[in-house]
Amino acid sequence: MDEELQTKPDPLVIAARNMLGDFAPKLLELTEDVLLGDVWNRPQLSPRDRSSISCTVLIVLGKTDLMKVHFPRAIENGVTQEEIVELITHLAFHAGWPQAITAMMTQGPVRACAPLRPALAGVKPRGTPLHAPRARARARLSPPPRSRAASPCLG
Repeated sequence: MDEELQTKPDPLVIAARNMLGDFAPKLLELTEDVLLGDVWNRPQLSPRDRSSISCTVLIVLGKTDLMKVHFPRAIENGVTQEEIVELITHLAFHAGWPQAITAMMTQGPVRACAPLRPALAGVKPRGTPLHAPRARARARLSPPPRSRAASPCLG
């Protein structure tokens, strides 16, 4: 049997064929031959690094359909589920909370991170409101409240 027939089809190639099909044959050809055939195989970056970079760009741009393809590919290329979650968390500060939340809610990372759910199931919220650190900082900077007796308005 031909070795090419025995290998598992590349999910990125399948996704490209499904998205582009007969509609944009030249773009499909360039995607398969240049992007997936040449660029992804260049030795300067490992497939793992390329996957991390691709996931980062897709998160920043909010490209959820492509995240569904690239997140599982990243895991196949050695990026751990925990690293994907951390990547999204880190990007929340650079790309914005909506991008991070969208990435977490995307079907791809949900499936990719499914084994993390049992570990997180027992985690309880800290119970501290998000504004609590600012309130404590304001309290340190504000003068203490005066007692009723010392108040000139109530005197």
